[in-house]
Amino acid sequence: MISETKIEPESQNRKTLTAVPESQNRKTLTVVLVALYRYQNFAIRILHSILENIKGVKTHTIFFKHVDTNTFDPPSEKEMEMFAETISELKPDLVGISMFSLHVPIVKELNQIVRNNSSAKIIWGGVHPTIDPEECIKEADMICIGEGEGAVTDLVKRMRDGKNFDDIENLWIRNGECITKNGSRQLIDDLDSIPFPSYAKDSFIFINKDSLDTIDLAVRDKFLWIQGSRGCPFVCTYCINSYTQPLFKKNGKYSRMRSPGNIIEEINEQLKIVENSGLPKDWKNKVLFIDEVFGKNLEWLKEFESSYPKEVGMPYFFETLPHQNLVNKNSLDLWERSGAETINFGIQTGSDHIRKNIFKRPTVNKDIIKIANDIADRGIGLRYDLIADNPYDTEESLKGAIKLLYQLPQPVSNKFNLFRLQWFPGYPLTNKAIEDGHIKEEDASIEKLIKRTSNDWAYVPTLEMIQNKKTKLTNVIWLIVWGHTNENIVKYSVFSDSIGSKLCLQYLNYKALLFGKVVGIGGLQSSHYLLVRWGINFLIYLSKGDVKGLTQKIIELLISKEMDPKLELLGGSLDRYVFTCLASMFKG
Repeated sequence: MISETKIEPESQNRKTLTAVPESQNRKTLTVVLVALYRYQNFAIRILHSILENIKGVKTHTIFFKHVDTNTFDPPSEKEMEMFAETISELKPDLVGISMFSLHVPIVKELNQIVRNNSSAKIIWGGVHPTIDPEECIKEADMICIGEGEGAVTDLVKRMRDGKNFDDIENLWIRNGECITKNGSRQLIDDLDSIPFPSYAKDSFIFINKDSLDTIDLAVRDKFLWIQGSRGCPFVCTYCINSYTQPLFKKNGKYSRMRSPGNIIEEINEQLKIVENSGLPKDWKNKVLFIDEVFGKNLEWLKEFESSYPKEVGMPYFFETLPHQNLVNKNSLDLWERSGAETINFGIQTGSDHIRKNIFKRPTVNKDIIKIANDIADRGIGLRYDLIADNPYDTEESLKGAIKLLYQLPQPVSNKFNLFRLQWFPGYPLTNKAIEDGHIKEEDASIEKLIKRTSNDWAYVPTLEMIQNKKTKLTNVIWLIVWGHTNENIVKYSVFSDSIGSKLCLQYLNYKALLFGKVVGIGGLQSSHYLLVRWGINFLIYLSKGDVKGLTQKIIELLISKEMDPKLELLGGSLDRYVFTCLASMFKG
């Protein structure tokens, strides 16, 4: 907990640390905000809304790179050149970069580009500076710990007016070897007081895929993204909230919600922006609430249900925790009547012990099964999160996960996010895993984290020289959640103890390796017409000698939503043939 201002070393004169020269008083201050890998970045869009309304301040926002999954590609040389040229042209006085831990190497490069092309002061904000301020302040001139609206507003106004700014709460400030560590301010209690995120601004710049554009990609997204709350009431040990909730426990209420009326007002404002952008009025077809636990208060839900269907009426997607206090008849009634289309919740493991005692999630298998079936009975769609590659898993817990999968509403295929467990520095689960000897301290380094998440955030079976039983069972789970096998052969392979079942398990393991290694996340689910299209495209591009075009077409086909989820390559009939043969040869 950061509680008081600290200056290091003491020999430095505090009043001369950060004051802007008086000659710059009341000048027009140019601020450039940088959002990395997410054009939906709410923090940056809200800051833009605040700063653009401050007199004497000119604000630009650069959305640098975008990715639709949790992995990301490094910027190209051309994209870095575009960033440098933009900074040089804008001549900012202040550059603010919002970042996650995964962005550290890229932010360091952008940092240097800013220094080479401007005299701007640089401030880092977001998750990573909050959890690792000591390292971040070595690179940036300032860092913002926690919520940035108040701190950045104060900073910008003082810089504009040429006033000293080294005592602003939530900010650490570096001047040479001297570091001022200010205390933290109260969390924003009234979320309705925060301006809506900005969209479709002339001062927006998008750099991605070797191109520079000013068209707001968030407006063109078919989904309308809304953040209706801040802070999660739970402290799952693998989640950022397990770190930040204790950090800010003395700074006011951690878990807060916007009013339904305020949310609806923002939705309608976004829809007007879409229409004014020349897109059809019905361009947006779904609202995505990105809250960690949506509608956790029943009275709030009642108010939401009474107004949302009339004033918005779009189907919506949200996430919650599968707990009876949150998902019950009353809440399901309200969600159903208000237009909930899909509910996502985390299962994470098949073991009640691991879930409650290791992950600190207050749910058990029987509740998960009941809640999932209650949701399905309402005709509401389901999606799930499941963590693979967990060192606390045992053969029994993995078998429990497989059993749980078949007790959920069927089919479960293509309804799962299957993640590898990631070791974020400083998180409670990471510290426990180090203490228990499951990982080494260097495994929780930023470098290891970036390397791991850049390649395999999602669990995909990969070829290993030795496949132990746990790995084989995890690969079976992968086959199940992607729809590449059937229940009979799985149950025979996993829950029987015969020679035939062991051979079946090995067969499923090799099948998972083939799908994972050859065709990647989710596998290639192909119908006959798609295979024909592959053949035709292959011949066309081959006849032209266009290897690059052929490669791009293959990538497009791999991620195409045209693939029939009911038909799979090397699946179906082959599984049944193998099962029949082995079951008849090795009974028992």
